[in-house]
Amino acid sequence: MKKRTILIVGLIIAMIVAGALYVSYNGSPSRLIWKETYTFDDKNPYGGYLAYELLKERFKESGFLDISESISFSLDSTDSLSTYCFIGPSIYLSTSELLHLQDFIQAGNTVFISTKVFDYNDLLPVSIKGESCAGFYSFWKPIDTVYTNFYDIGYKRTEDYRCIYNRPVWNKLSNSDYYIFLDSCDGIQALGYDISLGYAECNFMKILIGEGTLLLHSQPMLFSNYFLSSEDGLDYFEKVFSYLPNQTTHWDAISKLPFVDGPLDSKSPLVYILSQPSLSWAWYLLLTTGLLYLIFNYKRIQRPIPVLSMPENTSRQYIKTLGSVFIQTKRHDRLMEMKLKLFYDELRMRYRLRGDPFSTNWISELAYRTNISKDEWQKLTNRITDLQTKKEISGTDLLALGRHLDKIRNIINK
Repeated sequence: MKKRTILIVGLIIAMIVAGALYVSYNGSPSRLIWKETYTFDDKNPYGGYLAYELLKERFKESGFLDISESISFSLDSTDSLSTYCFIGPSIYLSTSELLHLQDFIQAGNTVFISTKVFDYNDLLPVSIKGESCAGFYSFWKPIDTVYTNFYDIGYKRTEDYRCIYNRPVWNKLSNSDYYIFLDSCDGIQALGYDISLGYAECNFMKILIGEGTLLLHSQPMLFSNYFLSSEDGLDYFEKVFSYLPNQTTHWDAISKLPFVDGPLDSKSPLVYILSQPSLSWAWYLLLTTGLLYLIFNYKRIQRPIPVLSMPENTSRQYIKTLGSVFIQTKRHDRLMEMKLKLFYDELRMRYRLRGDPFSTNWISELAYRTNISKDEWQKLTNRITDLQTKKEISGTDLLALGRHLDKIRNIINK
């Protein structure tokens, strides 16, 4: 019965994988890749080939440079006539790179960033960060169409720009992640807004930092090949990038990849495998098969766990042995010292007492915190003092002291 269940589960998983492969390759005649990359060489719907070529043409005379290594080495923070441009689904910058980019802005340069995932607060001045009014938040909404426009009267259109978030059949069930800004304080100029939810939310803003300018945009899909292939997309593109000065522009492609330190040419074989649809599906199928093998064979190869018995507590036996040794050698004085030391430590830990045992302060504190009067504590003190002054302590004296201490403990523990 168990083998039959495993076989049924395996067949169901194989059918799901086969169905996904069929939809992926036959659901779209052109077999397009709908992943958002915005890379300069990606001609798929959500690649950045058109944006890259348009920017390259726009800043041809002033200079258009590709960044192929860390911006800490590619950008001169002392320069004041440059622009840094990034368009991507997410941006990966180290702490040192963020500090370098902040110095780059304050020196009088311009930075344009359009991405969905980034902690913008790392680039904001303290005055704006302190008021928490330039935040950036996201949530999930089933939005397939983005409506956007500009606040500037010279750029604003009567009819909003419309960008359809077109996805293949196998991805229709997922929701669009929706990103907007908060722009409720001085120092921030809202340039554009999104009205997809029925009310205006800022998606394009300008912030002055030092001598430079920071331009933030939260919807990079508006610069995708899919949207830029329309007249509306080109018009929107020209208006957005008219806010950038005509000066040397640096296109950052390396920060789209997480934790890349070297040039983009140093790609691992896995990068090529995942870039090819057939190879990527073969890779995913291999991983799924390996996972299923581990799951179904886990119990079969698991070694039996031995039952470990609890260690026996021999403390009482140790105490009895130690006590018998002292009694046999008639070291009653030593045994009394040990009993008193344990009793003193017990009182110290329980009532947080300090100083010498059974001093005036001790007796006062104990009488206040317990149900035992000062007279009783004084009697115990006198008995202990008498025993300590004796030259020889008998077994009867030791037994009487032990009973007295036990009586005190019983009253305290009630």
